[in-house]
This record gives sequence, structure tokens and C-alpha cells, in this order.
Amino acid sequence: MHVRQKCMRRWDKALGDGVARSASLWTICASSTVSPSRNCGVPGSRAEVAENIRLPPPSRRARTFDRYAGARQSRHMPRRLALVIILWLGLLNGRAVAEPERRDLQIRRADDSLLTVEIYDRKVGSPDQALMVLQGSTCNTTQSLAWFDQVLREASTRWVVVVAKDASSDAGVCGPGYEAHATEEARWFDHLSAARRLKQELKLRDHGAFQLLAVSAGGLTACAMAGASEDVSALALLSTGGGLTFRDELEILTKGDPEFAEQRLRIQSDPRLGKTWMGQTNPEIWWWSVLGKRCLPLLDGYRGAVLVVHGVKDTSTPIESARTLVRGLEARGVEVSDIELPTEHDLGTKDLPPEENGLGRALAWLKGAPNREAESPRLNAEPTPAFDP
Repeated sequence: MHVRQKCMRRWDKALGDGVARSASLWTICASSTVSPSRNCGVPGSRAEVAENIRLPPPSRRARTFDRYAGARQSRHMPRRLALVIILWLGLLNGRAVAEPERRDLQIRRADDSLLTVEIYDRKVGSPDQALMVLQGSTCNTTQSLAWFDQVLREASTRWVVVVAKDASSDAGVCGPGYEAHATEEARWFDHLSAARRLKQELKLRDHGAFQLLAVSAGGLTACAMAGASEDVSALALLSTGGGLTFRDELEILTKGDPEFAEQRLRIQSDPRLGKTWMGQTNPEIWWWSVLGKRCLPLLDGYRGAVLVVHGVKDTSTPIESARTLVRGLEARGVEVSDIELPTEHDLGTKDLPPEENGLGRALAWLKGAPNREAESPRLNAEPTPAFDP
């Protein structure tokens, strides 16, 4: 049989069996017309095979064969076309998740300053709910958070929203102007104002419009928002602690160091404007506003689902605080789940696969969290007893 006919039959058979077959189908047996560098059975792409075949001038019989081969291949065109369409749609879908559209919502405060709310439209996911992300105590811009891309990829809602911090930077250092709205209560009010406007702008559901994903110290704001609003259906707290006050957590971490305790007492009684404490990130006025606070009492009356994720090696927030929060929520009858990981404060986001780190576990939990669209989570709720473990 003519060498070209052999090649065409091999190619035609491979195409007829489906484009998605392994590249090993594209093989050519050694002959006098194949480059000596190619051996029989060595896989190669169709382009590579064509480059290594020195074809003689086609005969009339070969040209006739070409027409028959084309006719046979045309029978498989619908299947190949469908495969191409599926792959194309998959690429478009992946691009929509990886490159969401961003726009900013501006909200005017009482002092005429502007609060910026970042809205990311993923184009996929539940359109009547939003995932609100609350970062920790640093002043990082959202784009400088290495883990934020994972949130955009794996969120179950169409909308991902972030209430930006004033004077934030890529380095996480709080710039001039941050202190004016840096106290914890000011952050709480900012988030509640943002939630109200976002419900209107995005046409979100009446109850349970937000899932909250809070990291580190951002959990305190998330707890305040969940306890004060009927708009939170699920709350995920990552490396937050929350069962002990910031003051008690620092006491555990510093092992009762008297010099540190003296600094803390001075900040509690006389915080200095323009000064930071424990690094260049957080001003003393922020520490003053959080030292006596914890999550547990803020969640009185909340009836949504809660997830607590913490690393047993965390040296920034002691795991005892997270365990105390879980026990307190269980005593209040709250639906709470907890995950402890053998990690530091970052919950393995730097070295564990996305599906295994704390962020991935939390996003997976949020996808399956109870969906409270039809009614408020507070409806028919029993009064919360005065209980303080």
C-alpha cells in the first residue's frame, strides 16, 4: 500500500475514534519515507509526523482515497464540533470566575468622608446573595491579599463584596486618615451601612442576603454584624478566636509578661493618636477599642450557622479562645461546626492545597450552609438566656 495511504488511514482511524484520544495514536511505522530519527511506535503529534514524512507525488489512486477519507471524517464532524463548543464554554466560564468585574460603591458618612465598598461580579453563582469578606487588623488593599484570588474562584455566590479600609496600602500599613474611622464600633457601623446599600444595589434577598467570611481580627466585626442584623445566613470565622477578649488572648500569648502588661494598661487608659502598638500596622486607638471585646456576647440572638476554623499552632490568636467560642455557641443552641488544623495563623494558605487549607475548607462549608431565604433566622427563635461561660 502506498505510504501516504497508510498515513491517511492511521490519521482517519484516530480522528474517527475521537479527538480527545491520547496523542500516542499519532504514530507512524518506520519506512524508507520516514526520517531515521523516528522509530516505529514513537508517539508524536500530527504536525510532527507530517514534518518527518517525505511524501512522493500523489497518484490518481491516492487522490481518490483522499476524497473517500474526507467523506468518512465528515461523519464525525458533529461530535468534534460539540467537543470544541464544550471546551470553549468551559474556558469562558473559567475566565468569568478568574477575572470578575469590579466596581466601587461610595457611601457618604456623617463627617462627609466616603466609605468605599468593592463589588466583584463573578457572573456565576447565587445572584441574590453576596459573600462579604472581612480581612484582619492590617490595612492591606484587597488586591495585595494573596488568598483573595481563591475566594473569587471558589465562592458560591455571584457577588463578593469588601468594605475597604481607609488609607490602606499594598504593604498593609495604615496611612494618614485611617484613625478617624479605626475604632471597632466605627467599623461595625460601616459594615451595616454597606449591607443596607448593597441589598438595594444588587437586589439581594430580604433575609439572609449575606454570607460572612472573616479572617483574624475581622471576626469581631463579623460577629457584631451577625448579631445586629437579620441579613446574615452563615458566618465563617477563620483564626478569629472570639471566646476570650483580646486582653485575655494577649495575656496567654505573652505568658503574663509584666512589661507587656504595663504597656497594655497604658493603652487602655490613654491611647495616643498617631502612634501604633506591636508593629507599624495598628494604631493605639484601634487597640484601645478592642482590648475588652470578644465575639461571644455579640452573637446573642443569632440563629444562623457558624463555622470556626483555627490552627493549633497559631501564635497570634490562641486556640483556647476559639474552643471557648465553640463551647459558648453550643450552649446557646447555635448551629456551630469547628475545624482545627495543624497550622499557624494563616491556616495553611501558603503551603497546603486549596481544598485542604482553612480557607478552602471554609468556602466549601459556605456552599453547603443552610439557605435561609424564605424566613428570617430570628423568627420563632427562643429568647437567649443570660449565659456567660
